[in-house]
Amino acid sequence: MTRLEVRIDAVDPLLFGDNRSARAGDDHALGDQDPTPATLYGAVGGRIAAALGARGQKDWNEKAGAVLGPFVAALDREEPDRAELLGYALHDTEGELWFPKPFHLVAETRKHNGFNLTTKYQPGAESTAGVVSHLETAALLTAPKITKDEHEGPLWVSAHTLRQALAGEDVDAMDFDARPAESFYLAETRVGLTVSNHRHAAVGGRLFARPYRRFHGTLASKGFHTAGYTAWLRLLAEAVSAAWNGTGFFGGDRRRARFIFHDLTGDTPPPLDRIRKAVLAAADATEPGRGFLAYLLTPAPARNGWPSVANHNAMGAAVGRPLFVSGWQGAAEKTWGPRPIETLYPAGSVFFYEWIDAERKSAEARRQILSQSWPMAAVPAFRYAGFGRLLLGVWR
Repeated sequence: MTRLEVRIDAVDPLLFGDNRSARAGDDHALGDQDPTPATLYGAVGGRIAAALGARGQKDWNEKAGAVLGPFVAALDREEPDRAELLGYALHDTEGELWFPKPFHLVAETRKHNGFNLTTKYQPGAESTAGVVSHLETAALLTAPKITKDEHEGPLWVSAHTLRQALAGEDVDAMDFDARPAESFYLAETRVGLTVSNHRHAAVGGRLFARPYRRFHGTLASKGFHTAGYTAWLRLLAEAVSAAWNGTGFFGGDRRRARFIFHDLTGDTPPPLDRIRKAVLAAADATEPGRGFLAYLLTPAPARNGWPSVANHNAMGAAVGRPLFVSGWQGAAEKTWGPRPIETLYPAGSVFFYEWIDAERKSAEARRQILSQSWPMAAVPAFRYAGFGRLLLGVWR
């Protein structure tokens, strides 16, 4: 097995819709959302397969199977000896990583376009005002008073801030490093006209709009780079080829992106290893806290409810609004057509678990839970496509 990192820089404005066809015209409004793990998984795998000479399912196993494993159309199928998406994050033009803000942290805007962390959602508190779940009956969590300064819309936090949050540090007392979406990309809505494939003519009155994202770019000493996504994968091949670097397709409408691969085997630490070490150090503290938490690095299927970790069931969660995704299977005649709609817990969701008595008394018992391989898989059947990747933390 080989671990690798791939940097994906946008060349064109990228389209990440809600997986429904824009040909529906005014029957629906095509919504903008972050790319799903399946989008990243398919884009990176497609780029590697193309570099290896594979042109689809017909010759996939012959030309790309030794590197990527067998061709599998279903996202929820556990196939042994298959390439695996370990996770991904946004990166800015300088390559610095940014992660979805944990939902149990609440941010208020301050001067100079920055943010302050003001309070936390915590399960099991006396207040019963807030049930932070849109998918099922949730454990009661404290509901912080909403102020006019609370930031609306998604936020991303730096690796440093995420490390402090997962290590149980008192991030309330400091300014934390966060960025809104517009610091990475700007919305660029484009209007289109539906065309009939049978008549090769425009369909009257069928205008539609698509929400593209134009990612910021900068010219540096090493060339032109843009904001985009950094992904981590595990492959079957023993080495990463420089021939894989180049332009491929990412997102809807076959938009172009630049793929740059780096081999992480050897002495290179695993992805997010600094965060993991900080969490393990916190587990050794004299005061163990109430338990541990699990942070969703990537969206997770909600079909089985809140994930269990090390035989612990979650007692509370901050999950935000659900996502609904589908997709398209066009690889072969037998699987041609839309995928079933899947309901997802969004990235940034946080699940809380309490220590049992033995774990409160033993730092070693706590370390056994928190030292599991990162990022974990919340739903094993979806692990290869990168859904439901969990990072563990300490709950103070």
